[in-house]
Amino acid sequence: MNKLLLTPNDVLFFKDGRPMSGSLSGHGGSWPTPNVIAAALRSALHRAEIEAVHAHRVKKRDHTHKEERSYQFGSLVSAGPWPVSNEDLWYFSTPADAVCQKNENGKLWLKLSHKPLLPLEGHESYKSSLPEGLFPTISLLPPSKDENLAWWSTETFNRYLAGCEVLELPDGGAISGESFQKAEQSVGIGINPETQSIYLPVKDKNETVEDADGSKFFSSTYLRLADGWKMGVLAEAQDKIEGNPETKKDLIQVLIPENRHIVVGGQQKVCTVERNTEEKGMQLPKGPEIQGKRVKWVLLSPAIFPHIGEQTGGWLPNWIHPESMRVELLDGPGKAKAKRLGINAGKPIQAKLVAAIIGKPLPITQWHLAREGISFDDEETLKDNSGPRPTLLAVPPGSVYYFEADTEEDARKLAAQLNWHGDADQTHTIKNRRSTLLGEKGFGLGVCGTWKGVESKSN
Repeated sequence: MNKLLLTPNDVLFFKDGRPMSGSLSGHGGSWPTPNVIAAALRSALHRAEIEAVHAHRVKKRDHTHKEERSYQFGSLVSAGPWPVSNEDLWYFSTPADAVCQKNENGKLWLKLSHKPLLPLEGHESYKSSLPEGLFPTISLLPPSKDENLAWWSTETFNRYLAGCEVLELPDGGAISGESFQKAEQSVGIGINPETQSIYLPVKDKNETVEDADGSKFFSSTYLRLADGWKMGVLAEAQDKIEGNPETKKDLIQVLIPENRHIVVGGQQKVCTVERNTEEKGMQLPKGPEIQGKRVKWVLLSPAIFPHIGEQTGGWLPNWIHPESMRVELLDGPGKAKAKRLGINAGKPIQAKLVAAIIGKPLPITQWHLAREGISFDDEETLKDNSGPRPTLLAVPPGSVYYFEADTEEDARKLAAQLNWHGDADQTHTIKNRRSTLLGEKGFGLGVCGTWKGVESKSN
């Protein structure tokens, strides 16, 4: 994949679907979600007007193609953004079961803060308010007002995954969000989309001034990166040459031969982009080889699990049975893909979810450009058929899921299906995106390690 480093030319604006009036000043200064960067890359590809691009066609249920629904750049996949320092250090959200703080001597320490509370030996479970089969997690540290550094470097993350519960870190091993981003407040005046001008007051028959569309003053927040910091993104778009799946070209390399500018976020804000090909592997945390039957999965990016039938979704992955908490993943391809590739289908992985620590959900909002059969050349029809998509709630990065497998082999198979890089020796390709929705936009990337629980005690 291509490593893209985005340097903002000015402040950036990342407004979601929440209002920007009254006490709600908007959230334009927050760190962008992966779908924002994916949309910026797709828009840049459309503006570039690259010739001889393969047209992807959507199939009906009877597997016939819909000619009117062809679209371009369906091969685009991306991941990120993550903050990247001037020393090319990549940082990721702190796992929810650990903290990084400075002691009285100013030294930086990583400490494991939470563990699952296992049932008393000889007992299968105990009563709690959690769904049956899930263990609560308990805090290992006393309450503290000390700052928890919310972003870890790749090296710190790797050492945490290896099982270190207490670890002294070097400078730069963990940082706060204020180290690389600042939120700037601003007041703006709304624009009438019909006239492309500001809203003017209108006098009624009683000669009183009335705003025709309500107050159009609003407050907003912008994101400014500190000097020397960039947004790290991974992306590729392997497009078929003349429809031949055997010969492909990467449209990202065509779009960004070296450096260029692209529009990112709202208000036409611009970033300079540097592109490098990751030949030595990507700088994301790498899961170690799993020892034992216990696996924990830490999210590096948000994940979306919708409500589908009996699968409740929300915080619970759709590949987890909602009642038994058993994993419903295979150790290889499904039957249809295996038949297509001429190989054996995968077998079920024998493991179950036993605990989880989940952060506050992230609202994900998107804009629907056009519905089925709408031509992009018909401006009036396009306007009538565009609009906001339903808001989705995503599990935030840093959330931790704890699994227990029936055998050590099942534990290793589970880690291979949850790690973004699959098997431990492979780090050149993003293999697994375990978000049910928007995986191609970088949602659902995670990495695995091992865990130890705390044995409960009898009275």
